[in-house]
Amino acid sequence: KLGNGNLNITFRKQTLPEKYVALGYKDYSSAMVRTNERGMYGYYEARAKPMNSAGSSAFWLAWTGLPDNATEIDIFEIGGKTRNEAFDRLYNMNAHVWARPQNDQHLSSGSTWIAPWRLANTFHVYGFDWQPETLRWYVDGVLVREAKNNYWHFPMQIVFDSEAMWDWFGVVDDADLPSVFRIDYVRVWTRSEQ
Repeated sequence: KLGNGNLNITFRKQTLPEKYVALGYKDYSSAMVRTNERGMYGYYEARAKPMNSAGSSAFWLAWTGLPDNATEIDIFEIGGKTRNEAFDRLYNMNAHVWARPQNDQHLSSGSTWIAPWRLANTFHVYGFDWQPETLRWYVDGVLVREAKNNYWHFPMQIVFDSEAMWDWFGVVDDADLPSVFRIDYVRVWTRSEQ
């Protein structure tokens, strides 16, 4: 929901309806927000504060509109308060190909950057420069990763969400809930195809 000038995505402990329990879900809920329109090459930027729990805070791009083309670029996936304090400073970036014509092999190009601060402590500006040949990730205007763009040439939606990633960030401590992922703004500068 919107509040105090931010988009607030809340991770909470909650009794779920029986139809979700029957599917194997239980105890927690969160949210996802995505754009209706898709964009492509350009600079994507959000000023955000990850949640202070082991629920993930994520800013990503996704395209799953065709059965033989499914791509994703994770601008960040952050576990703000995990079972490992060093992990609380880990900025996770990735680019996935889930499906291509005549090939359903999963391709992943991931990396991490270790921040000199706990990522959930305050707001920072997270940027991503998507070019036809190059992918670049930024934190507060500083380049933290560069990769070759071999596969990411489809328009994608912008997504903000939170998920439970028990195997990666650990089980969320109920004492940390509800926890909130705050997005102050998102901006996109488009680039024409080169």
